[in-house]
Amino acid sequence: MTSRIDHEISDKWLATLLLQQSKQSFRRFFDNYAHGGLAANGDTYVYTDTAHLDRDGWAGELRVEGHFDAFDLEHSLIAGVERNYRKDRTAFGYQQLGFANLYANTFDELPGYEGAASVLPFNYDNDTIIDNEAVYTQLALSLTQRTKLIVGMRYDESEQNNQNNQTGEEGDALDSDKFTKRIAVTHAITGQINAYAGYAESFNPLTDVAKSGNLLDPETGEGYEIGLKTEWFERRLGVNVAVFRQDLVDTAIPDPTDIDFSINGGEQRTEGVELEIVGAPVAGLEVGLAASVYDAEYTDRADPYYGMKPYAFAEEQYSVFASYELQGGTLRGFGVGATVVAVGDRYLGYPGMSEWVGGAEDEVVLDGYERVDLHVFYKGLKQWEFSLQARNVTDEVYIERFRDIESNNYFGSPTAYLLRVEYRL
Repeated sequence: MTSRIDHEISDKWLATLLLQQSKQSFRRFFDNYAHGGLAANGDTYVYTDTAHLDRDGWAGELRVEGHFDAFDLEHSLIAGVERNYRKDRTAFGYQQLGFANLYANTFDELPGYEGAASVLPFNYDNDTIIDNEAVYTQLALSLTQRTKLIVGMRYDESEQNNQNNQTGEEGDALDSDKFTKRIAVTHAITGQINAYAGYAESFNPLTDVAKSGNLLDPETGEGYEIGLKTEWFERRLGVNVAVFRQDLVDTAIPDPTDIDFSINGGEQRTEGVELEIVGAPVAGLEVGLAASVYDAEYTDRADPYYGMKPYAFAEEQYSVFASYELQGGTLRGFGVGATVVAVGDRYLGYPGMSEWVGGAEDEVVLDGYERVDLHVFYKGLKQWEFSLQARNVTDEVYIERFRDIESNNYFGSPTAYLLRVEYRL
């Protein structure tokens, strides 16, 4: 739920109050097999699993923004205060049931197999609370008609607490604060092309918990970026390109001794190039392209991850979209479109994982994938819209959402069709 109140102080100044509240709840029960592998004869290890995840949060922000004139040029200023509160409950339990045979279907012979997850006690049940307050300001100074200098400052104070719901005991508490800054320069090369360069710092308190039950230190970072933003065909098509480098410290990463928990990682450096093309250059035609190429690794020599790529990191990602709608004639309103998504190989290595993957080296790669979606639509009837989407038309088999080496990974959907009919009053 989101509420917003705007108040015009004057024709150049605006005050805004934003309030947001969100709730999420997730409960799962399942019996799992192939945990740790599947033998050639069909024997597999079976366990039962349950989890309960809740998230409750709210945020409030009061800001003032406006424009003022100085030295025959217009400038702008934004200043505000905000507060964010978030409470996460993470609870899970699992129980080993023994071995069964996939081909002989001997699962029912396991004691407690049917319905075991629904009555399973939690092995872990914790609340993590983050209460963050901040004050910020940003000034955009026009140095010339075409060049602007942007300077921003922010101060955060964060309180993090952890509670064991099984014992009722208060756990770890962590108070932290951070002053961050941002500086950027923009320059209009022409009426269609704008160049920019910037530096920014970040501060991000974490809800992740270590195996010891202690909270993780907040993640901090700094980044550099340069790029071009352009507009063409009377601003109907935008083409943007950026080159960046980002250094993060204390990012939450899987604990090498137990991937159900996390630890703070050492410095992680990511460098990359991003390209985006989006718009409608001619009537009826919509196009979109997003492409990114990254290189990343842990750079702290004292880190057990040193020299490795971040967990589940993909070096390349691409997506292309195009659709065309007929603008005249008997079939006016009929259209077709296609989307192509490509994700490069994902790096899965981390210290201590080789015991799960047959003694492999520390860096294991999950193959990338390509997916093609097609859709047709018709908007030729007043108030009605019809569309048919075919997802993964080549029926590719791939893992779309990756969690860990052992289990809980999700395959992408096989070929599927979605018919949608919409009527607007």
